[in-house]
Amino acid sequence: MTRKNVVIGFIGTQLDSGLGAGRWAKWRPTVSLVQHEDTQIDRLDLLYSVRYQALADLLVKDIANVSPETEVRLISMEVRDPWDFGEMYAAIYDWAKGYAFDPDREQYWVHITTGTHVAQICMFLMVESRQIPGVLLQTSPRAGRSRVRRASSRSSISIFRAMTCWRSAFIRPRKRPSTFSRAALPRATRASTG
Repeated sequence: MTRKNVVIGFIGTQLDSGLGAGRWAKWRPTVSLVQHEDTQIDRLDLLYSVRYQALADLLVKDIANVSPETEVRLISMEVRDPWDFGEMYAAIYDWAKGYAFDPDREQYWVHITTGTHVAQICMFLMVESRQIPGVLLQTSPRAGRSRVRRASSRSSISIFRAMTCWRSAFIRPRKRPSTFSRAALPRATRASTG
């Protein structure tokens, strides 16, 4: 049985914006997702704030224009401060807990090109911890295109590769010094070392 392709992501309030006809002349990551002739996106689940309802409605219309077979679900997610890590993580976590994932019938791609950097990190963590049973997807405009009406390039990000890079950058084994100079320690620490 062929599984449906489902993309989950945030509406890009900056990158996906544009109201006039000129919006078709610029790269918009959410629209670009459905412009690949070699990949059918069956459904887009787009997280957004209701204050961007007009943009959300326009994206639904534009996606239907380019890919009428793609279903778009708008999912309202109100976060007071989208740059607050705790608040953003809690909102995404709560949403994921209530989502009816069906990995036997659907494969999930989590689009991390849009949303605040905090939202992108939270989505990464949700996929890495398997709260969202999917893979990460990142898009970018094709190089050398002045008019980017066609699809973007895309890549699936290996969680294993990403975590390996992260671990090597941040969790390197540190050599424990066998001796240290008490003079190099701050005064309060020197007093407690004997």
